[in-house]
Amino acid sequence: MVDCGIGGPLINRHGEVIGVNFYDRLCTPFLPINIASRCLEHFKKYGRFCRPLLGMEITNLYAASLGNLDRINLKFPNDSNGVFVEKVRYLLRMILDGYVTEIFLESHTSLQNLPNINQVIGGSPAECAGILSGDVIVQCAGNFVRSVLELYGIIWDKCGESVEVVVLRSRTGDRLNLALKVGETSSDKINRWPLPERCRVDVKRVR
Repeated sequence: MVDCGIGGPLINRHGEVIGVNFYDRLCTPFLPINIASRCLEHFKKYGRFCRPLLGMEITNLYAASLGNLDRINLKFPNDSNGVFVEKVRYLLRMILDGYVTEIFLESHTSLQNLPNINQVIGGSPAECAGILSGDVIVQCAGNFVRSVLELYGIIWDKCGESVEVVVLRSRTGDRLNLALKVGETSSDKINRWPLPERCRVDVKRVR
């Protein structure tokens, strides 16, 4: 976190650009430059940005609660890096009053209280892959994963593609190879930074 303006480069003490600043009322988070560069290359090639959707809340393994770390260490004492899955979201795509609507649920909630539902389709990418809350992702697409940033760096331009993830399941002690199909979302749904209307810039073309 830094205290500076929006949209400009974040530069380290060696004069290297390491990120692009974002808006926040109190401070300025930033997008790492390696991910920003891949987004730009994808935009130049396809004319659109790619916004991956996994459907789970994750954190770095070392930031997980002490109780969860104890359970993982008991089953996998030699694994200290990875991404801890805190929650798996259940994505419902519904035809509601003639419109397609997407809702994320915390669990398999009963649909009886949702009116006028004509069709319910599928689940989130994480749910469909068989990933559960409490799992630890240690590899993705053949690469070791040590942080959330590394995981998103791997899948950032793989929307619509299936990648193999290696998951540690502490509740059973199993090491699983799962196929995760990376979903895609749009900026008006999730993964959207709370940017005020007056600060937004619509990019149509990159030279």
